[in-house]
Amino acid sequence: MQAKLSALESEAYSLAGHTFSLTSVDDIVQVLFLELHLPPNGDAGGPRSKKTLGYTRRGGGRARLGKHFSTTKDVLEKLRPLHPLPGVNLEWRRITNALTKVVFPLQRVKQHHPTLKMDRLYPVAQTHSHR
Repeated sequence: MQAKLSALESEAYSLAGHTFSLTSVDDIVQVLFLELHLPPNGDAGGPRSKKTLGYTRRGGGRARLGKHFSTTKDVLEKLRPLHPLPGVNLEWRRITNALTKVVFPLQRVKQHHPTLKMDRLYPVAQTHSHR
């Protein structure tokens, strides 16, 4: 899974023409919408929503791009037919999610079995009784 993640990262960097953080909403917004000029929110020519496109600055400082453009799964799915990068990002998110929510927690609870000379996962059964 780690090798697949590395391959997806390389593919994403190749498609974008430079490296960027796949975990940063701002970086993804920068590449998809400002550099590749994909339609915001996956609307292929539909009316642009002022709610997601306004560049209002509140409180000074640099406005976060992620607040103006959406990179949700639904939006990336809509953008998939227009460019390969949204699909690569979705696959990267899917594998990262599987690693962090399933694989890594299982690795933390594995125990070495001396007789079998291998790591094992042991089930835990809980019974509850009502009085």
